Amino acid sequence: MSIVYTVSPADPCGHWFAVTLAFDATPGDTVSLPAWLRGSYRIRDFAKHVSDVSFVDAQGAPVPWRRVSKSQLAVEAGGRVQMRCRVYAFDPSVRKAFLGTDRGFFNPSSLCWRVDAQADAPVEMVLEVPTDPRCVDWQVATSLHAVEVDARGFGRYRADDYEDLIDQPVELGVFERVDFAVNGMPHALVLAGHAPVDTARVVHDLTRICEVEHALFDNAVTLDRYLFLTQVTSGGYGGLEHRFSTALVCARDDLPRPGEQGTRDSYRNFLGLCAHEYFHLWNVKRLVPQAFAESDLAAEAYTRDLWHYEGVTSYYDDLTLLRAGLVPAADY
Repeated sequence: MSIVYTVSPADPCGHWFAVTLAFDATPGDTVSLPAWLRGSYRIRDFAKHVSDVSFVDAQGAPVPWRRVSKSQLAVEAGGRVQMRCRVYAFDPSVRKAFLGTDRGFFNPSSLCWRVDAQADAPVEMVLEVPTDPRCVDWQVATSLHAVEVDARGFGRYRADDYEDLIDQPVELGVFERVDFAVNGMPHALVLAGHAPVDTARVVHDLTRICEVEHALFDNAVTLDRYLFLTQVTSGGYGGLEHRFSTALVCARDDLPRPGEQGTRDSYRNFLGLCAHEYFHLWNVKRLVPQAFAESDLAAEAYTRDLWHYEGVTSYYDDLTLLRAGLVPAADY
């Protein structure tokens, strides 16, 4: 494999990931980091979190490079080159990256620089085991295809190209995973940081939501995996869609406790969030806006159509709960 990323949770206390990118370079080749990520329509300036950049050759000798812009670098030598950097990760949202002694999370768009001349080439990512003793029980949850991983999920993964890579977030830490099927397709609910939850009820409700949305689109999409990556906090709410997963944040009180009867407004809102992000499987992720499809994420992609990408999706999220039988018509 020509392009290989290595991601290490190097300093959980200091919130630093260590990242290397190995690739075959020709003099003048550039690497770049996105300014925003699909599904979250605002400039995020991921490059501002990057520190200690260097390039070395196969023998470890320094390789000259120059900064083209704050988010694009040029290497001035050829051959096998390794870019090294650290990335500060202290954003607890679903948009960037976070690393602490309790958990880790990242969108590869925050950590992984694109080899611009080889953007369509397949890539691999190696997730290294954290060495901090407080992280010895950590596992990995991601929709990336595993090539060779250990029982906890650390090891080597692959992606079809750079776009495929950055559309598959990674959850690190201690979490509960519940696998279930939707029309025979493998899905999983991943809960990190939660109190006791009636996971059987949540999985039942998610299954109904997914079935209703697949039926709406004539069951035209076949998935070989899908993850609901859920960070459970004292008080949070939000989500970001991806082609084979969604990253979610919710409050602990949003989830039903074992034995709890009835449907609280907060749980209904959580189910609506799940329905919203899952609906993006079609609207945005597979019915792709032209302005976004043509963007390389380096700058703004202007459009007047957000009302459709988010507005139509918001219309269908609660309607899906009604059609799934999870809320009565009067509540809807």
